[in-house]
Amino acid sequence: MAYKMSFLEATKTRRSTIAVTNTSPISDATIVNIVGHAIKHAPSPFHVQSSRAIVLFKNEHEKLWDISKESVMTTMPPPVQAAILPKVAEYRAGYGTVLFFEDPSAATALPPQLQALMAKYPDWYEHSNGMSQFI
Repeated sequence: MAYKMSFLEATKTRRSTIAVTNTSPISDATIVNIVGHAIKHAPSPFHVQSSRAIVLFKNEHEKLWDISKESVMTTMPPPVQAAILPKVAEYRAGYGTVLFFEDPSAATALPPQLQALMAKYPDWYEHSNGMSQFI
């Protein structure tokens, strides 16, 4: 049975989770649907909807964190590795990963005047992306 909580209550009680598990009470399809809904309906400047996401499960999820581990080991000094590698291992042990990013080319559909305005305020993309992640 699904756990039900209002959006306002969920935002009030939200906390960062320290313990990550490799199981989910929510189906993969539902997770993908929630992420898609957030991206489609989160406010964005001039409704450009430039936020994008990649949802990784199982082997793809583990591969991402294996690449991350390799990157940490080859680019960072040992003291930094010692601090970061346990977190990378914890995330790899999780159920999945959602990678949010921005597609600035989405603004090319805007009229030239609005494209110029968007170029002056690149942080608007970050604001929109943050709202997508929050939802």
